[in-house]
Parts: sequence; C-alpha cells; structure tokens
Amino acid sequence: MGEEAQRMATTYKRGSLYWGRVQRKGRDLREPLKTTSKSVAKRRLAEWIERLEAVGWGDKPRRLYDDAMRTFLMEHGVSGEKYNMRKLTAAHRTLPFDTKVRVTNLRNGRTVKVRINDRGPFVGGRIIDLSRKAAKKLKMIEDGVAPVGLEILD
Repeated sequence: MGEEAQRMATTYKRGSLYWGRVQRKGRDLREPLKTTSKSVAKRRLAEWIERLEAVGWGDKPRRLYDDAMRTFLMEHGVSGEKYNMRKLTAAHRTLPFDTKVRVTNLRNGRTVKVRINDRGPFVGGRIIDLSRKAAKKLKMIEDGVAPVGLEILD
C-alpha cells in the first residue's frame, strides 16, 4: 500500500462492523470491511487499497472499480474463509463460527446440516443466510426466502 494512501486511510465502526475510508483526489471512498475485529479490518483495508491502486483509484471506468470491489467483498466472509456456494455453510448473527446447525424448511419439512462460517443476515425478519447448496437441498432456491427452524447440533 502506498505511503500517501496509508496516511489517508482509516477504519471506523458502523454498528458492529468495521468500514474502510480513503480520501483521495477530492473523493471520499468508503467500503464495508465485513468484520467485527479491528486487526482483521486493518488487514482488509490494506487489501482494499491495493485493489483500488490496481484499478487506478476509480479513475478508470466506474464499472471496472465496482467489479473489482464486488469480487473482493463477496469472496471472503467475516471468518476470513473464502465463500463457496457449493458447500453446506451458513451465516448467522450470533452463533459461534464452526457451529453445526440443522435447518428445517417449515414449508416442506426438508432438513440440511450446515456449518456457520459467516455473519449475517443483516435484513430484518431473517435469522440465517444459507449457501446455494444448502438452499437447494431445502428446495427453496426459487422462493429465495422461506420460514425455517434451527436446531444447534454441537
């Protein structure tokens, strides 16, 4: 990360999550760092700035900047584990990472065992975010959202 960028970069807390902020060329850039840990936030801030430098700080077409940031943010969960839609994983706001949970689709009775590896969902009325594979096993891909029951297994 460049020295100038390092001086102008900061992390701050918004709710329970850290955000990164950089001011450069009269622009104020902010991104969610998707973590509750200050040390992880600082590491992700440095990675974010490296990506910004790689795409010319947004001086290139806006779409290139957006695509690079979206790719980076979607690849990693709060636990630092890379997201894989083909694994039986889930995000929960409070359960510890690596907790095994049985999720039951209350509409059709199907169940699936998942491992918590991320934080979320941050949308009112929702209690868990499932990977694509888990949602497919529960037959809720087309619905997108379904009433579910949770049972902690360990």
